[in-house]
Amino acid sequence: MGSFVYALPDRLNPAQPISTTLYVHEPTLEFTQRMAKLIAKRANMPVYVTNSSSFTNCPEGGTVEEEMDVFKRVVDVVTERVRLVVKPAAAANGA
Repeated sequence: MGSFVYALPDRLNPAQPISTTLYVHEPTLEFTQRMAKLIAKRANMPVYVTNSSSFTNCPEGGTVEEEMDVFKRVVDVVTERVRLVVKPAAAANGA
């Protein structure tokens, strides 16, 4: 298992979500923290994120560019999925 992080939006400073690490696996910690904070910010809700990704087998050996490409794609997919779930639920509740 990789790192496990809980993050939530900060009401006093919306630009900087708050996070706490629940389980540490050092090689994945920083990536997981960044992802949790960004998803919490975009979704405007608390999130739990776990990550056990390894970039050592990437074509270029896990460069910053490869890592950032994966990061962006995962965040985009998760954010879109959250939107699809949250909007219909809000509409069903009359919001």
